[in-house]
Amino acid sequence: MTAAVREPRVCIGVPVYNGERYLEETLRCLLDQSYGDIEILISDNASRDGTADICRRIATADPRVHYFRNATNLGSTGNLRRLGALARGTYFKIANADDLCATDLVASCVEVLDLNPEVVLSCGQMRLIDADGRDVRPYEDDMHLRSPDPVERFRGVIGRVRMTGAFQGVMRTRLARVLLPRYGGYNGGDMVVLAAAAIHGQVHQIPRVLFFRRIHAASATAKTDHAEMQAYLDPARTHTLPAYLTRMHLGYLREIGRAPVSWAIKPRLALAVARSLASQRNDWGRELVGAARSALAGRHD
Repeated sequence: MTAAVREPRVCIGVPVYNGERYLEETLRCLLDQSYGDIEILISDNASRDGTADICRRIATADPRVHYFRNATNLGSTGNLRRLGALARGTYFKIANADDLCATDLVASCVEVLDLNPEVVLSCGQMRLIDADGRDVRPYEDDMHLRSPDPVERFRGVIGRVRMTGAFQGVMRTRLARVLLPRYGGYNGGDMVVLAAAAIHGQVHQIPRVLFFRRIHAASATAKTDHAEMQAYLDPARTHTLPAYLTRMHLGYLREIGRAPVSWAIKPRLALAVARSLASQRNDWGRELVGAARSALAGRHD
């Protein structure tokens, strides 16, 4: 009989597509974590550069690294869904292939999760760095959401977060396996996942910079064109209309419907969504007009 393979305590998922420029630095950063009971799962989205060679070389040298290659480019959304299906162990962390983290990020987040069963996601503060790793500025998002009220936590996410650095923290694997397969293939899908996590449980932000998000020409943050962003997220759905706010708020409502909270709480959550959209009504109105014009233009092509 074959002996069961022992699961690591922390599983780190690295989605990558054509990431040869920064990938090795990112993987070295993860392998140098002070918390040793980890494994790294790399999901390669059919890269066409030297990504596969880097992954195979590092996986051969370190048994904690496992390399998986998709037959086709699933988009960043599909790649995250695949990592959610592969997640195992007690805790799970997403690590973008171009970002960096402090050597004690995993250890610090695991300590919080071990001591606080009500916390589902632990993260550090974030700083932005440039293409060459130089410091740009801190990013304040105040993601310390320890209220026992899921509505207050939910409002904390949708009201003030724009760059989801907290998503690069460490979460409970049981939650990752629930939320990542539902990751929406649209701009703002990460916000929906983070808001859903806050409904499920508390978020603890350690008051130290532990995560360094790299801003460069090829990063998702730098994409401003709707078609380019949609191709990055889901290349199978490149002809969707530009409706960022609409899709994101509909995503919030879907997660509220699925959330493991009482029906007395769900109307309060839905009201928070309505107020969020109302506070952005001017942008939403412009979005709807733009979507209608795009739809009419497409009909006449």
